[in-house]
Amino acid sequence: MEQNEEEGVFLSVVPNSMAKQKGTNVTLVKGKKLKYPSNVGNYSTNYFYVNGKDCILFGVSKILSAGFRLYSEYLGDKCKTSEKFLYYGYGGPGDLTGEYLSHLDVDTRYIYTHIAASYAYIGNAGFVGCTEESLRASGVLDYIDYLFAQEAPPTAAISLSSDYETAYLDKDLQRTKNFKLTGDHRNYITINVPANVTYHNVAGGNQTGGSVKVYGGTTFYFTAPKTVTGLWETGALKGNIGTQWNTLVLSTGNGNQDIGYGDFIEEPANSVHFSVKWMDLARIALSKKDANTNVNLAGAVFGVYKDEACTSLIATMPETDKNGSSYVEFTKTQETVYLKEITAPKRLSF
Repeated sequence: MEQNEEEGVFLSVVPNSMAKQKGTNVTLVKGKKLKYPSNVGNYSTNYFYVNGKDCILFGVSKILSAGFRLYSEYLGDKCKTSEKFLYYGYGGPGDLTGEYLSHLDVDTRYIYTHIAASYAYIGNAGFVGCTEESLRASGVLDYIDYLFAQEAPPTAAISLSSDYETAYLDKDLQRTKNFKLTGDHRNYITINVPANVTYHNVAGGNQTGGSVKVYGGTTFYFTAPKTVTGLWETGALKGNIGTQWNTLVLSTGNGNQDIGYGDFIEEPANSVHFSVKWMDLARIALSKKDANTNVNLAGAVFGVYKDEACTSLIATMPETDKNGSSYVEFTKTQETVYLKEITAPKRLSF
């Protein structure tokens, strides 16, 4: 039988900026002809190049030539269905064919990906020239299932649940509320943690000081000794993934079938930032003694005040213990405070 040649809709990899442009000049070049292996079907395709980049052809429209003036648009779910096949298929940035199709040469991997991408985009019409028996026996259907089973291509978008937290006392440490980094689990930020601050992953694990990688989906918080004060600002924390995968469609604009086209380019990585305001704590300790006998006096209560007249209370100190001692910690508001005895000590018995 005479072999038919597919010439039609194709997908590859392209800049996000294409989605915002119309009338972009695109040069399409047809490369080497590839015949399907005999156990797959009686058909052929070609290598294609758009602006010098490899493409994956799919579909069966007779509109291919060089130098089309094309514009791009996003076709929603139809493009989304094809993303895995372009990302993980032959020539994609997440190419898995070297692992899954290691027994096949590169031309055949390209053909398998071409058939898979055609099916993802236009359904069973992408199986022109093949039978279900041949596709199953040759492993093409298993390859399609394998690609469908992959997770979506990684995304660059990240966000933090909060960009500012004020620390609070948690027993003998300062602690922040939880932060959550929302984003792809393969994307991460690197936080340079101060030497006296400890990072805690809610799921388990902690680290004091140094660089910490925080992946998308992680919930975390920080602790620090009471002596840590001031404002900690992280500055911009860029995500490790600085690229975004998108599948777009370029139209000839003249009523012919559309051409699927995409690109994978470096873009400024998304970034987040946060600040932590540590507590500025003051500590007052005193000892109450009898002026005549120098005996320690228990049960005395003192107030800490903002003003010399002792009318504006900051904190009430615990009763002095059997050693006449008491101390209190409070958030520092000023350099000078004033003490006043509120309750006299307990009477001594002889």
